[in-house]
Parts: sequence; C-alpha cells; structure tokens
Amino acid sequence: MKIAIMSTMPPNTYSGGRYDAWAMAEGLAAKGNTVYFITNHQPIFYDDFKEYEAHLAIRLIITADFDVEIEENELDYVVLIPNQDKTNYFYAMCRNFAKRKKAKLILRNFESPNWFNKYAPVPRDEKMWDFWKDTCNDGCLVLSISQEAMKYSKEYYVDNLKYTRFDYWYPAMNSKAADKFNVEKEKRIVSFVRFTDKHKGGGDIFDVLGDFLKGYTMVFVVGNGQVTPMYERKLEFLSDKYGFQYEIKLRLSDEEKFKEIKRARFMLFPSYFEGYGYPPVEAQYCNTLCIAYDLPVLRETSGDGIIYCERGNIYAMREALQEAIENYEYKDLKHNVLELGDFGIRADRIQETLEKYLTDDYRNPKAPYLKVDRPKQKVQPVKKKEEKAPPKEERKEQKKEQKSFNRWKDALAETLSEAFDKAAHKCKRAAHLMKEKIKYLRNSIFLRKIPVHLGKNTYHKETGVLYMKGWYLTWREIDRVEIENSSGKSLGYAVFGQSRKDIYEKYPQYGTMALGWEFEGTVGADDLDEFIRVKIMCSDGKIVCADFVIEEENRL
Repeated sequence: MKIAIMSTMPPNTYSGGRYDAWAMAEGLAAKGNTVYFITNHQPIFYDDFKEYEAHLAIRLIITADFDVEIEENELDYVVLIPNQDKTNYFYAMCRNFAKRKKAKLILRNFESPNWFNKYAPVPRDEKMWDFWKDTCNDGCLVLSISQEAMKYSKEYYVDNLKYTRFDYWYPAMNSKAADKFNVEKEKRIVSFVRFTDKHKGGGDIFDVLGDFLKGYTMVFVVGNGQVTPMYERKLEFLSDKYGFQYEIKLRLSDEEKFKEIKRARFMLFPSYFEGYGYPPVEAQYCNTLCIAYDLPVLRETSGDGIIYCERGNIYAMREALQEAIENYEYKDLKHNVLELGDFGIRADRIQETLEKYLTDDYRNPKAPYLKVDRPKQKVQPVKKKEEKAPPKEERKEQKKEQKSFNRWKDALAETLSEAFDKAAHKCKRAAHLMKEKIKYLRNSIFLRKIPVHLGKNTYHKETGVLYMKGWYLTWREIDRVEIENSSGKSLGYAVFGQSRKDIYEKYPQYGTMALGWEFEGTVGADDLDEFIRVKIMCSDGKIVCADFVIEEENRL
C-alpha cells in the first residue's frame, strides 16, 4: 500500500495524538508499505524509534504550508491527524491532497464532542470538532482510537453515512524501548500529569497524598513542560508535611520514560476523560500497578489489570493508594496487555485494518476541491476614527512610551540578573523565581497590541469561588491564559478559545470567533490582593497582561 499521513507537529513538545500518528507510520513502514509523513516540524520523539528497521524508510516531509508534491501520482490512503486549529486551512490542504492523489481519506478520531463533554469536567464548544466532521463530506474512514470512541463516533459523524466507514485501531507503543531495561522496583510512584488541564485530573493528585507516603518518591512526568510555581509550592509544602520526596521530569525520551515506569511500584492516573489511555497500558507492560478513575475505555483496554476508583472520588483514590502501599506485592501484569503493548502485533493490526478497505471505494464522487484561504501573513491596521489623534502623532507617542518602557525593563532585568547570580548558590527556588521574572520582563509587550477585556466577574466569600469571563483580540497564537494576583501568585489557568460570535461581528478582521476566555477556581480571600492579573502567553514567547479589580459589589 501507498499511504501518506498528514499531521501538524508542535516544536519541542509532546502530544499523545502526534505520538500515535508517528507510531502508526512506523507500524505501516514495518509491514513494507510506502509511507510518507507530511508535517510542519520533525517530531520531538523521532529518534525514539531509530532502532526500528523500517524507521528510515518513512519518507519524512517537512513543510510550512502543507502545499506539497510527492513522486507518487496515486495513493491508497491519506490519513488526516486532526488538531484543534481555529481555521480549516490544514484540513482543506489534506482533503485536497487526498483528492489530487485519488486516495481514500482516513480521519484518526481521538474523541468526538458528544463523548468528551459527557465525561470532561469542563465542557468544550462542539464547534471545535466541526472540521473533523466535515471530512466525511469527501467520503471517510473514521478510524477511532478505541471501541468506546467508535461507539460515540457513530452517533456524531452522521451527515454523510453513505460514504462514511467506522473502525478502530488501538495505538502502538514503543515496546523496544520498554524491553530495553530490567530495573528493580523502588518506593516510587509515577504520574503523567498536565496540571493545567482539568480533565486530566492533575490537580486531584494533591488531595490523594498523605503521611502513608513517607519514604516514597513521587515522580511527575510532564510532557508539555508546563509547571507553574504554584504547583511547585504545593508539592514543597506537602512533601515536608508528609515526608515524601518528589521529582518533576520534563519531556522524557521513551527510554527515560519506561525506565521511570519500571522503577515505580505504582502509577496514579486520575484522568476524567481518555480516548485510549496510554499510561495505564504502559504501566501494566512494565509490571507497575496503576490506580485510575473508572472509565469505560480503561475497562475496555485494561480489564482487571488496574485498580479502579469512582470517577472524581479523590478520597477513594487516596484510600486505594494507601491500601496498595500497605499491602504491596509484585505482580506480573505484562501478560494482560501483550496484545496492546507489543509493537509487532499493533503493526499487524493496522495492516489488516487498512487492507480491509482496499476494495471498498467509499470516496464521494461529488466531493469538490475545497477553496483554500491561506493564513494572512500581514494584517492591515484598522482605520482609526477621525476624532482620535492623527496616526503620525500617535506613533510618535507610542515610540516614546516604548523607549521609556524598554529602558526601565532593561535596567530592572539587569538588577535582577545580578541578584539572581548572588542568590543562586544559596536558594535554588528563589533563583528560579528570579529567572522567571527576568524572562517575563524581557518578553513583555504593550497591552494595546493584544487587548484583553473582562466581562463578568464574581467572588463568593463563603465558597471562595472566583469566576471571571472575558475576551481578547489577537492574531497571535495563544499558548495559555494564566490568572495571577498582584503579588504574582498563580491562581490557575483559564479555559480559552471559546466561541464569541458577538465579538467576531464587531471585529471580523480577526478571522475567528474563538476569542473568549473563562476562569473558575477556588481562591482564598487573602490571595485576591489589590487586583487580579490575566496573563496571556503567546506561542512565540510574548506575554501580555491586563489587571482587573474585583469590585466590592461583585463579592457575594
């Protein structure tokens, strides 16, 4: 078979869906197929598979715009790996490429909104999946990541059933890297966390910890590299209180990852939603006992190989961990997931799955080529109203302000740098905070370049729940939105990218409705300070802040 897999790939960071796409490419190449992998960055985990015989047979094509040509005139399949883009550019390029190569289209389905919003504590706008759903207009094999995912996909991808097919393939894991090490079990507990994602349950872990952990080491593996000072302060406090050690591991290679899993006696996995759940399978493959929230998809993939707790019941997970520690006994769990863990078996299964549809031409003959609106490289500034200051005069004033701001910023950064050097050998934590402050100062830009607005805001004194909702205007790609108090203490992360039709109608030049942000979290009254800061961190490293006061009438 001749197959092209098309996927966006974040630079220098980890994503489970992107990892799954590359593992699929490795599996298909191992079976002797011609495989093209078309992406915008080389995967950070590319070298983790270098020991596989067909690794170099994959034809990796790096492209900035996905406007590519290959030597094959026709392909059997084009596999589209979806993302959460706010425009349909990537999808249009993939679908047009499939038509040009007379290929059948495959959508790798990680989840559908009807399934995600049933389980996730913070629901997402269903429109975020519109571009996924539209692929069925061309005729599409919706290849889900599990049977549970396929069940919900059959209820969601229903607009063109004549040309839509449904199947599933469990992801492949890097069993060669896992089999490379034999290490003794230690008093270690590993957890794969995303502290900023509520549906991953990273925040729940803090309430699971207790004095029964004395003598243990908690290992937090953070794939996206995002750890805030607030979480580190919590861990420092709890480790002192309960007498355990902790380690934070960022962006591990596969070999490093499996070494950590094999060393650990236990894995904590408090996720509220999973499309498949890589870590519990990897834990069993390494004979590490996993304790997880009870999800149907985990029952499907892991059976009785893990300990289940009621979803969201932190205290049940705490009790389960304490009991497991007090009655620890090494168990052979690997046999339970051989079908899922062995790379060779997963390669056989993807080969069998795609061969099944070779004679089934589910392409829609009436599907047209899509019009492609390329992202604008430069955006013309909006005309100012006549009553405002003339553009030339305003530019001079802005330039003057910018110079003044830069002088102050550079002077303060230099002062902090000197202080950082002196404090580094005395206090590692203080040095880290200073370094972050310097980085923030040097990356700061004027607020006017990305206006941030506050809509609703309330603070309930009895419950301590702070709620804030607003919007922003930007052409920049947003990485995350953090909420701080005036002392710089992180209060949590806002959900962003929410649809705001009302704002889009006023500012259509921004080309997207995904302009909203929303925060809800428990905050102590003392932490409100003088004001609340909304800090927007852009993917290019720029940081923008806006400060808002929670008025007394909104403190309920």
